[in-house]
Amino acid sequence: MHDFINLWETRSQRLMKALGSEDYEDADVVLLSIRSSSTMLGAWPLEAIAGMVHSAVKDADLTRSMSHLARLHEVGANTCRELVLLVQTPSAAPTM
Repeated sequence: MHDFINLWETRSQRLMKALGSEDYEDADVVLLSIRSSSTMLGAWPLEAIAGMVHSAVKDADLTRSMSHLARLHEVGANTCRELVLLVQTPSAAPTM
C-alpha cells in the first residue's frame, strides 16, 4: 500500500507526459502498472477507469485517452486517501 501511495503522483505525471508526447508505448507501460497494482489492492474503480484509458491508448486514440484522465486522477487520488486511512488505522489484531 505504501508503494502504491508513494508512486501515484509519479505514475500520474509519467502518464500525462507520455500522452502529451503521444508516446503510446510508455503510456501502455504506466497503465499496466496502475492496473496491476490496483488489482492487487482490490481498488476496482481505479482499475476500471485505468482500463478505459488503456483501451484508448492501445487504439492510439489520444482524444479518448484524454477524455478519461480527469476521472482517472480523481479516482486515483481518492484511492490514495482511502489507503492512507487504512495504513494509519491501528491493527485490530489481538496483542499477547
